[in-house]
Amino acid sequence: MAEITVLGCISAITSAFQGGADLAQSLQERRQRRRRRRDSEMEQVYAERMLHRALVDAAEKTQTECVERRHRYGQAFVHGDSFATAELKDVMIGLQMEVIQPLQLARGSEDTALEIAPLHEAVITYKATTIRILEHLCYRISVSYARQSQYNSNDFVSPVSPALPQRMSLNFGALSLQDPPPRNPDRAGYHRPSTSIASTTPSDGQGSGSAQTSPETTLSSESDTNADRGTSVWSRTTAGSQLSVSGSVRSAESGSTCEGSLPAGPEAYETEEDAFRANSAPEVVTREYESMLSQQALRSASLRGPPMTTLQNVHPAYRDHYMEAPITIFEEPDYPWSPLTRPARHNNYHNFCKGAWKVRQKLEEGLSITMLPNSKGTTIPYWKCKHCAFRSKASSTNSSTLPDSIYFDQRGVRYRWVFLVKSHCAATAPQESNDAYSYCCIFCAAQGTETITYKDLKALLGHVTSKHKTHMMTPEVKEKTRCVVGGAPGKDEVWDINLPETQGRNLMGSAGRFVISAVTGLS
Repeated sequence: MAEITVLGCISAITSAFQGGADLAQSLQERRQRRRRRRDSEMEQVYAERMLHRALVDAAEKTQTECVERRHRYGQAFVHGDSFATAELKDVMIGLQMEVIQPLQLARGSEDTALEIAPLHEAVITYKATTIRILEHLCYRISVSYARQSQYNSNDFVSPVSPALPQRMSLNFGALSLQDPPPRNPDRAGYHRPSTSIASTTPSDGQGSGSAQTSPETTLSSESDTNADRGTSVWSRTTAGSQLSVSGSVRSAESGSTCEGSLPAGPEAYETEEDAFRANSAPEVVTREYESMLSQQALRSASLRGPPMTTLQNVHPAYRDHYMEAPITIFEEPDYPWSPLTRPARHNNYHNFCKGAWKVRQKLEEGLSITMLPNSKGTTIPYWKCKHCAFRSKASSTNSSTLPDSIYFDQRGVRYRWVFLVKSHCAATAPQESNDAYSYCCIFCAAQGTETITYKDLKALLGHVTSKHKTHMMTPEVKEKTRCVVGGAPGKDEVWDINLPETQGRNLMGSAGRFVISAVTGLS
């Protein structure tokens, strides 16, 4: 079978939305052919019309998002990664099972009762899920582009000149060994006499007053130019240094054979990247001069980091083949819930209570022990949220410890009370049972999507078990939610919720044949 790519999955999802819209349109046309309509049928017609509009909008929105992101990210978006393809295949199968098949049955039999509300909700949910998958895929592509750009800037190497092999075959007898400039400004004028290999190598055709420059002298000039370039970089970054250091070094080298070929003008190849490399290169200092070494320039260069690679500092030979990475806003290192924005009043704390976010940082910042009356009028200790009326009875033996009971659900879910605290919405009135409070999905928040408010705990756990399959969870999501998958957690394991392990749907059967034919075009 051909490889399933992200582009093929999006094409299949768009085709499913469009096919559902065609089925809904045929149902509307069949009802319009009836002459007499009852009031209940009018409501059904209106619901079908809204479903048709939602399907058309989902198909157009999905196609538009795919085209824009493909134009921006190219083949990286077309092929995607394993996470994106697995999630998109789950969306395709869900659309086929929850939307397409009920519409096909309703069109085949006029007596079949079609419930529009679940279909409408499924269409909206799968559309939002598809867009979220594409956003997360593009985010991962942007991060990989940025890292690759940073690596390229650190490992930047100028292209080899065509004349380099010829130069490498020449005689290196006239190359001079120059010492690096001193790191301390006070010792800028000090320079040890340079040792020249030319003094031990016979040169019959060379002279200081010759009009022609030999190849050896040319090589010496290039080496001196590179040395002067490093000297100028050092003089710019060292505190209190002057640009005259380069001239003083050249004056000290006035007796060398390559003095006449040194360039008099400013160096044209000095870049910010050269400065960074000069300061970040390893430096060896003897004990005699260790106390005189100035580390201010090195600290500033290490804090500044490598320069950004742009078209201005890319070598001219590479500019035609260089593509700047897309602009990416990276998450703050101290905020673990990215790509979800920071909770604040203007975004209503993403429908969570403010205390729920505080508890995720530190328990005592969102909870407090308070003596409150219960439904019978007796005052007892409660663990209460500092920002709303959410509360739970404290332990009768030791009220200073959190409730550590493990609750079980009929769906096979185990959870602690801390999971409810981190998931609760702002409560206006206290409830005697934890099941009666409203909650939001912490797994949706960990994936970077907005979550709706669920009226009680039963609705929340139903959403978690049906929409958040454990085989699709990334390690980052499990770490953020403190989720343990499958089996009983160990005694030393820190966890808030334990979900039963689920298996991925295979692409066999009628739904699998639909997906394969939609993606590969093979029947």
